[in-house]
Amino acid sequence: MKKELKYILPDTFLEKLKQIRNYGRSLYLFKLDKKRFLQNYSKKNFVNEEQLKARLIFYSHSVEKGLARENFRYYFGKNVIPELYRLVKLYKKSNYDTYNSIYLNAVSVLNQYISVHEEKRYDVKPIINVQEFKEFYLNHNFKIGGAKQLSCVDVNKNYRKNFKNLALERNSVRDYQNSSVDLKKINEAVEIALKTPSVCNRQSSRVRIIQDKTIIEKALKIQGGFNGYTCPPCLIMITTDTNYFIDVTERNQIYIDGGLFAMSLLYALEYEGLAACALNTMFDIKRDKKTRKLLDIPDSENLILYITVGNFKKNYKVPMSHRLCVNEITSYI
Repeated sequence: MKKELKYILPDTFLEKLKQIRNYGRSLYLFKLDKKRFLQNYSKKNFVNEEQLKARLIFYSHSVEKGLARENFRYYFGKNVIPELYRLVKLYKKSNYDTYNSIYLNAVSVLNQYISVHEEKRYDVKPIINVQEFKEFYLNHNFKIGGAKQLSCVDVNKNYRKNFKNLALERNSVRDYQNSSVDLKKINEAVEIALKTPSVCNRQSSRVRIIQDKTIIEKALKIQGGFNGYTCPPCLIMITTDTNYFIDVTERNQIYIDGGLFAMSLLYALEYEGLAACALNTMFDIKRDKKTRKLLDIPDSENLILYITVGNFKKNYKVPMSHRLCVNEITSYI
């Protein structure tokens, strides 16, 4: 029947039918994406174990970033700490595994928060019930969460590291030297990242390297996740161009290819001896429009993420950012 129609109907009409079919498919697939996300994302009051773990990770890392700040601010997290503690109590009350590393990480982060304040005799009892916490929740001697101090030995030798050491020793660094970044090193890192695989070798990723301090400050103010840190000497925006995709089934490949490219660039920057940190661009409509206008990004390009870049300080702090074990994320079929 299909073959007969090809001979009977004009090519222009067949092409129009294909367009109608693809439009229908796109509506169905986007509706399916929406349904899957709304049914399964971690809502505030849900007590499903995995969703609860997601929120424990989110708030734990938020506190870790505060603990790692060079210009440490006592009593930070007045809203975050009570919420993290509430989740810890809810997790234990739900009889979930209290030896799980995500739970232990959250407890460890809260413990470091309390310890840092107690060392300077700051009373955090209005924020968290310290006595209750120590008595009922601090029953494991695990120090896997919080912040850690690092020393920059010789990052110019990063190029000598094998890939395993380069990857395992890389950290997201948010505090940098007050000096400009060697643009040649950044360009070399981009050149390395160009080897990143992409669907059918489309190479849709695009890079904007921003060195103008005024523009960087405006961009990060819109982004909102770098408040409290000194303006970095360089900011990179990664996008992907929708023009390079040819079918509605590739709707999510846009973000996959962009994410792969961004991770390659982060490793390449580390290889070049530069400190860097990825910042999300999960914007609402208002922030999206402001960012596009500021950086002259066309509507065809999708915002993937920012990367702040700078030179390493001799000594610096980073979140411990606990990682799950292989057996916690792997299944064998």
